Amino acid sequence: MTEKMSQPNLTQLPSSIKISSVEWRIEYVNDEKSVNPDGDRILWGHVCWRDVTIRIFAGLRGNSAIWQTIWHEIFHILIHYFQLGVKDTEAFCEKMGVGMNDIYQQNFMPRTTVIREETDEERASKTEI
Repeated sequence: MTEKMSQPNLTQLPSSIKISSVEWRIEYVNDEKSVNPDGDRILWGHVCWRDVTIRIFAGLRGNSAIWQTIWHEIFHILIHYFQLGVKDTEAFCEKMGVGMNDIYQQNFMPRTTVIREETDEERASKTEI
């Protein structure tokens, strides 16, 4: 199921995350060119070690796609912190980001759909002929 392209709801996204006792600020930008401070390529996410910031392109992406990018960048940080020696970090972070996002979306993501009970009048109107 694909998300409808609309402005993300930033109130449902974290503004920071603590990893190994370090508080990482998460900054959401609407211009994909401003994600990468080097400007040498367009990225959807970037870890800025100097500013201890994870920069994420929000643009017209849904929250699920943004979460996937957040997870991707978190895995970059974990590889570095724990010196995991991963050979192809981009492929690893992409696969782990997709997998972690899937787990998060299915199990921990707050549900926005509210199921409402039928009222007595609604039930009665269905049984009337």
